Amino acid sequence: MKRLPVRALSAMALLSAGWLHATPIDPNVKFITGGTHSTDITCTLSGCTTPLSPNIDANGVANIDIFNKSDSGDIISLFFHIPTLNFNHEFNVSTNAFTNAFIFPNVAHDELLVEFLGTGNAAEGGSAFLGADPAHAGDGLSGFERGGTVTVDAYFGTPKPGTFQGFLKGQHATLELSTVPEPGMLWVSLVGLVGLLVAKRRLSNT
Repeated sequence: MKRLPVRALSAMALLSAGWLHATPIDPNVKFITGGTHSTDITCTLSGCTTPLSPNIDANGVANIDIFNKSDSGDIISLFFHIPTLNFNHEFNVSTNAFTNAFIFPNVAHDELLVEFLGTGNAAEGGSAFLGADPAHAGDGLSGFERGGTVTVDAYFGTPKPGTFQGFLKGQHATLELSTVPEPGMLWVSLVGLVGLLVAKRRLSNT
């Protein structure tokens, strides 16, 4: 008779672990200097568009390395078009290359618009966030569009003197698209799972 509660609690613990894995997430977009390149920006006119590779993977994330190989020199603004089918998340963006960051939803075209710009001195790199939009939950999948291609518009100019120099000619950088569980949901999930496992152990010892 004692085995039935233990088995039931075991099943509940497994279900809780699965629910933890499926908790709502916050997609993040980071543009950071350094790394090696897989896509060259070679266009020469401000506002020119470059498709980036690799595509967003099956988990809705990507690490995209970029190299400023353009003869036009330094880039003082980057405007990313990131395919997104689900806007029911809080999107966060940040950079260590520019002083400002902006983020906009383009629901009609299923994409997130992220702009990094501004050079010179600042207390920290640019960052921004976009609140969740439950009315546009899309297909329900977390993160970014699986298999989607990110494109970027590059704008050239002369950086201001200071800590943040933009994306310089001959420089490497990485666009990171990642997802993390929402902190509140993660904590609730962990507490619930631990409680179930403790109860299982006590029943096993009775």
